[in-house]
Amino acid sequence: VRWNVVNVGTRETRESGWTDRVFLSRDSSLDSSDVELGSRGRFGKLAVGASYEASLDVVLPDGIGGDFFLLVQTDSTVGS
Repeated sequence: VRWNVVNVGTRETRESGWTDRVFLSRDSSLDSSDVELGSRGRFGKLAVGASYEASLDVVLPDGIGGDFFLLVQTDSTVGS
């Protein structure tokens, strides 16, 4: 899975690190029924207009079938 994050805010990020998490979902909305496939840490503040690209190798659960979405939650917190 590969994703790109852009700081579209009006100032540099306050935090100097966070976690991006990848989920498998039956719909396009993140909720408690979605399965976390993995996470990737981000280190360093992000200036206004700056971006970064990240990727993660994931393993899909055995026996799944049908249509799914891969959702990336950037700047996620533990337990969310």
